[in-house]
Amino acid sequence: MKDETSIIFVNKAFNHSKTIGATNEGVEVLDLSNARDIVMEKSNTNEGVNSNYGVVTATKDFKNSDYATALIDAVSMHRHWDRELDGLL
Repeated sequence: MKDETSIIFVNKAFNHSKTIGATNEGVEVLDLSNARDIVMEKSNTNEGVNSNYGVVTATKDFKNSDYATALIDAVSMHRHWDRELDGLL
């Protein structure tokens, strides 16, 4: 089991509709958090980066620039109210 403090931190950020970014092993922490119901990219695809409801993930092979662009776009929204509107909170 991952560090409980990390999971609490992610849960608070998720519940406050904040952007969350994770790569590689960080995606495993998201699997244990409230963000687990968000569709996250876990396969090794050409793109390798997924952004959904302000949760930006990347696993295995991905371009740093693709991940950075997706994360910057998500952070620029400040909050992701669509989580609440779609019943994810």
